[in-house]
Formats: sequence, structure tokens, C-alpha cells
Amino acid sequence: TDDKDKFLYEISKLLLSSIRGNENSLKGGGRWGCNLSEYKKIKVVEDLVKDCGPLGGIYIGLKKMSEERGFFVACDMPFLHNGLIKRILDATNKNMPDAVVPSIKDRIEPLHSVYSKRILKKVERALAEKRLSVKDFLKDCHCKYIKVSEDERKSFLNINTPEDLKRAIEDEGKIQGMD
Repeated sequence: TDDKDKFLYEISKLLLSSIRGNENSLKGGGRWGCNLSEYKKIKVVEDLVKDCGPLGGIYIGLKKMSEERGFFVACDMPFLHNGLIKRILDATNKNMPDAVVPSIKDRIEPLHSVYSKRILKKVERALAEKRLSVKDFLKDCHCKYIKVSEDERKSFLNINTPEDLKRAIEDEGKIQGMD
């Protein structure tokens, strides 16, 4: 549908704009390329594993990337925080764990994380066994958790409806970390 396509386009534009400011930081964590000429340094892969949720997206990303690690973010979280991304990437430079995952109190944010390619076989097994929860999957991995500060929390703002998008665009000036 045209409305759905426009909605997805607007979210993608916000997300890519947010990532674009982090190209130099991200370069250390992986190679970035894209079909969109405006965002050549950012690699976007389509989720080709159907009905497997976010773990399927992580799988295809790991499979397609040529580097040993990659930054993964959900497409409905367009407000990335430069400082948080830098801290996540810095944590990968010291004895790269299987994943570096932000946490807020007792809650983790596995769809805004860096993953090592070495977990690809573990992900394949989990998918084959239909164990699709990313949070449960991470219990079997060596993870480093990064505490999220108050101003970094907006990175996890989900945009699920056109109304959410409109509200987020209106509040864009109030969202920190986007410069």
C-alpha cells in the first residue's frame, strides 16, 4: 500500500540520517555500503528469513557481512545516539565478545547491538530449533552489557504507527544525540 510504503520510507530516512553521522565510528566495526546512492557507506540488508522475527534478521545480517562484527539496529528505532554507538563500538575493541548489548536496568536492547560473526552457527541452530527469542538466544552467548544513560534512552524509541512517526518528527529537536 502507498501509505505503508511512505511510512516505511520516512522511518528509513530518519534511521539512515541518524546512522550517516556515525560513518567514521562504524567503519571500525564493519564495512558499510548501500543501494541508496545518498547513503553509500551504509549497508542495509533485507530480512530474507521469513517468520523468524528479529533473530532471522540478525542471521541474514551476519551471513551477508564480510567483517567479523557488525552493528545491528531495528528499523523502527530511528533515533540513534552517537555517544551510545561509540561506547558500544569501543567495547568491541577489547576482547570482542559474541555481542555487545545496551541495557537499561534489568532490560536489554538486543536490537541495537554489535554482534560477532562467530555466532552465526549458533543462530542457525536456534532458527532450526525455532528458538526465536533474541533475549533467550543471548543467554547462550558471551555478552558484554553497556549501561544506558538517561539521555541515551531515546535511542530505543520505537516508531510503529504513522502517529508515532508524526509525534517523533515534531519532537525531533528535543531528541539528543542526533547531531
